[in-house]
Amino acid sequence: MKQKKAVGRIEYFDIAKGIGMICIMMGHLGKISINQAVYTFHIPLFLLISGYFMSRKTSFGAFVKQKGRALLMPYVITSLFLVVLNIPYHLIKRSPDLILRDMLFTVLQALYGSGTDANKTLFGIQSIGAIWFFMALFWAFLVVRWALDVKCGGLYVFIIALIAYFTSKIVWLPFSIQAGGVAAIFVYCGNKWREKQYFDEIKWLMFILGILFYAVERHWGIYINIVCNEIRHAPISIIGAICISYTVIIFSKLLAKCSTLKRIFSFYGKNSMIILCLHLIETNYMHWSDLAMHLGLQKYSPNMVYLTIFSWKIVFVTVFTILVLKVKSLHKNNLNIQTS
Repeated sequence: MKQKKAVGRIEYFDIAKGIGMICIMMGHLGKISINQAVYTFHIPLFLLISGYFMSRKTSFGAFVKQKGRALLMPYVITSLFLVVLNIPYHLIKRSPDLILRDMLFTVLQALYGSGTDANKTLFGIQSIGAIWFFMALFWAFLVVRWALDVKCGGLYVFIIALIAYFTSKIVWLPFSIQAGGVAAIFVYCGNKWREKQYFDEIKWLMFILGILFYAVERHWGIYINIVCNEIRHAPISIIGAICISYTVIIFSKLLAKCSTLKRIFSFYGKNSMIILCLHLIETNYMHWSDLAMHLGLQKYSPNMVYLTIFSWKIVFVTVFTILVLKVKSLHKNNLNIQTS
């Protein structure tokens, strides 16, 4: 068996994550034709890459603590921001009587951790939004990390995914645990990519299959929506998502040769967690459609309006991501000064 190579930061994976992050934001515009394009691969792409970089060097207990800090802390911090932002939001809207109600609703949404309203949640609690992904990825990591240490681990991952998928059609449990069960398939496959050194040379058959799957799924409206375990034509959509994601990563290798595109997409890939949190905040509290209406953009074509709104979203998350990075840098410098 080939020995695993130590995996650090790899440029073209950051570019692929950047493409995936932009696709996630585009998928939340609510335009059907865009959704048909990005829902073929965008979340599985992140899961596969996460699995590729998953380490087994520590014990299971240490692994749980590490992933808890990396994924659940951003979830908690972003949820707190969402709760507090209800105050200025309703003060600006001149509806202060709704502040306490919506703060309580947001707390309940955060505690439940669902990314969708489409399934039957207990108590009818609504979605917390995009950060459901942190919860789901946490559970997927735990399932895969455990499966890698037992015999026939891949079979167990498959069985857990099946249980998660079919139970989600009855009731949607808290903490996006069922989304995590299905997500584990992709995290496991990503880990196997690393084990088999899948990117040392291009697998042309898989690359071409990715293009073909993308064309077929776009034409027939086949997609995979892990947030609510809605998987249309499951075998095709799952295999297709893996092949399409592979093609996107290989395409990202080509983009890495262009310094400008590399810098742009790498920025959104390296900072994808921050951007996802900011994207949720702007989605909840920045009414871009109302702004477009106020500016009279409805006289232009719908595609122009969507492009304008998407541009505003990109500017928002980019500016605030830079600010967050500046604050983190200043905090780190202060800590270094105090310890020196």
